[in-house]
Amino acid sequence: MDGTTPPYFDVILDEPHGYNAIFLAEVLASFKKIPFQDAATFTHHAWGVAETHLSHEEAITLTAKLSEKKLKSLLIPSGSFKVLPAFKKGTNLVLNSDAMEIILEKSSQEVIQGDNVLLLAVGGIPERTQITKKISEGPSGAARAVSAGIFMTTGIPISIGGKKKKEEKIETKEETLFYLDVFTKNPLSRYRLDPQHLNYSFLKEKKLYNTFQNFKLLLHELSALAPRSYQNKGMRNLLANQSLSTMGYDTLEDFEKEMRWLITLVG
Repeated sequence: MDGTTPPYFDVILDEPHGYNAIFLAEVLASFKKIPFQDAATFTHHAWGVAETHLSHEEAITLTAKLSEKKLKSLLIPSGSFKVLPAFKKGTNLVLNSDAMEIILEKSSQEVIQGDNVLLLAVGGIPERTQITKKISEGPSGAARAVSAGIFMTTGIPISIGGKKKKEEKIETKEETLFYLDVFTKNPLSRYRLDPQHLNYSFLKEKKLYNTFQNFKLLLHELSALAPRSYQNKGMRNLLANQSLSTMGYDTLEDFEKEMRWLITLVG
């Protein structure tokens, strides 16, 4: 710093186990002098970041307002957020009493002790696909019955309802695509598993016939394996059997922004 550019600060929440989003929206509405609805929209994508690029005085004011709402916060220099480590892609895993063995691509393996797990993070991202279907539309059943009645009475073939038409109809299909990221402490590493395509045979006699239910069973097993690890909102919501809509991830960027916040706090 050359002494001419003032330092800027970010204010992040020091609440790794979750925070009240309504309280945060109320604080930001007051601090930014904007309608509550606008603050609530901002809060939906905040993921632990209250505000960025503030002067020191502004940052202190915001942390004081957050404290009034019982929200703990930290003031950090702008640009000091930790960068997520590139993930190693896991294709399957094996669970032991005190460790997990992640099977990586090319069949290599890495063992992670339960007490070395820093963060367990789940993201449920809505995925929308459009399907085009060709539909033949013609006279309804009632129209065909009327046409048949007229023909039987008069002998004159009359078609009511028009000829068949082929039309294209676009249908939107929405499903939730899940991600499971496992972070270790020493060294700080990140592994990503695809819950949709795991084998789940490692659940042994607990294994069910439903992939989603098997995924939830896996999360309970991981939580028991690493009881001191931090858990993100998606992980906590699934463990508590809450609705998928309460996760709040609109995009993969939301999920990764939350993980950056958590790793900055606890990594």
